[in-house]
Amino acid sequence: IAIANGEAAREAKVAEFEEGRQLGKVEGDKEHLEQVMALKAEFSAKLAAEVDAAVSEARRRVTAEYELQTKLFTVQISPFIRIVENKGFLKSESQVEAGYQYQLLVNGIPAFEPHSIVERSEVKKEVNEENVKELISIATDLASNAITTFLGSSGGQFVKLAPAIIKRLPKI
Repeated sequence: IAIANGEAAREAKVAEFEEGRQLGKVEGDKEHLEQVMALKAEFSAKLAAEVDAAVSEARRRVTAEYELQTKLFTVQISPFIRIVENKGFLKSESQVEAGYQYQLLVNGIPAFEPHSIVERSEVKKEVNEENVKELISIATDLASNAITTFLGSSGGQFVKLAPAIIKRLPKI
């Protein structure tokens, strides 16, 4: 019985030892996994910081490059109105053009002549009625003088001075 008891105690000790060894192994594996997880988290944080830094640096470079390009070449677009007036003795004419104008700038300096795009054009013609009346008066005086000059004072009884004729013709 003593030998069997000793043998049972020894097997119990071996079993306890094996259980303790397994427990120690699990504890060691747990600590190892915790360390690995901590290192992975630290690596992920460093990687995220480096990615953020790289992204911000790339954005800064792209922005600087874009600003440099816009300083090199730009197009300036301006609205414009061109009014051409031709004031004559009998008639006045005004031509109005509305649109926009664009200009290529290289480093802020105009490169070529500006190009104008006319979107709307309008021509307005007016006849100066006061000047027409004045011309009618002058023509009437000239006609009276012609009657007197060519027919003399005696021929005035055969000639009748008619009202002025005004012809307004469209331009062909």
